[in-house]
Amino acid sequence: MPLIGRTADFDKGLEDYYINERKEALKNLKEIAETLSNEKTGPEAEIIKRWAESNPALAFRIYQKLFPQADLKTGPEELVTDPPDFHGGDLSSLRTQLQQALNTSGGEALSGLLSGEYASDLERRFRIFSARFPDARWSVKQANPLLDGRPTFEVVVSGTLNSGGLTYALEASQRLVLQSEGKRIIGEEVISEQSILSSASKPLPISLLIPDAVLTGSRYDVDVVLDRPLGNAMVAGGLIGLTPVQVSLQSTPEIQLSPMHGGGLFKSVQAPFTPGSQTWAVMLVHPDGLITVTKRVRVVRNEEELTL
Repeated sequence: MPLIGRTADFDKGLEDYYINERKEALKNLKEIAETLSNEKTGPEAEIIKRWAESNPALAFRIYQKLFPQADLKTGPEELVTDPPDFHGGDLSSLRTQLQQALNTSGGEALSGLLSGEYASDLERRFRIFSARFPDARWSVKQANPLLDGRPTFEVVVSGTLNSGGLTYALEASQRLVLQSEGKRIIGEEVISEQSILSSASKPLPISLLIPDAVLTGSRYDVDVVLDRPLGNAMVAGGLIGLTPVQVSLQSTPEIQLSPMHGGGLFKSVQAPFTPGSQTWAVMLVHPDGLITVTKRVRVVRNEEELTL
């Protein structure tokens, strides 16, 4: 799976990029860790700081996405670019290998496909997820390319979780651009992401009326609608924004619930004034069961970026 137009100079530039990125991350680690944890207190803040210290380059990337105007650089100007995306090569083979690796227990097969700090981060996330959903089944398909020509993949996972005497069914999906070096995956760009976790013995059909992308500083709606009439049933619900670290650690936040009217949850929220992303968690409690939804929303500066 070589990169198109790859040269020795390109490899040297890529190597320098990651060396400089790690150096800059370590040099600014205290500031990065304190900034990522500044809205947290006590044990949760310490967990975030320890995670940043264990994953300095990844924490550095999250910091840059949250604060793109921050005065932190990765070295010479010509090297301050995004890591290369996967172009060319055998996409079908990559899809097959990734799907097989995700469906192989233990994580060894997945390790063989990954490289760099991305490998340790994804392997950690995979272990946490597999412990919660040991029967998870993964599907990887080639999706439509982006407008700039980059290929994308749709990753879908389903599984069950037993907790508190209840069985929860999970359906989650991601659309990704994979970044590679040689035959190894070294990074990803998440284009869209959502999950639905339900404890209902019978499926409770819902509609997610949440945009994939919004403009910086704009207000937009986060609506989760129950498709079946409620009748006399009461529904409680709540909404909370997740931090990038909570998403990475797959944390389960406490969501304050209140009575909902009109057959679902309807909230108006505001996008941040800097590009990046927001991830929302919604919980609905219905007499027939509990539903938890997560949805990632891209935050962009220009209207042209709303559609990739």
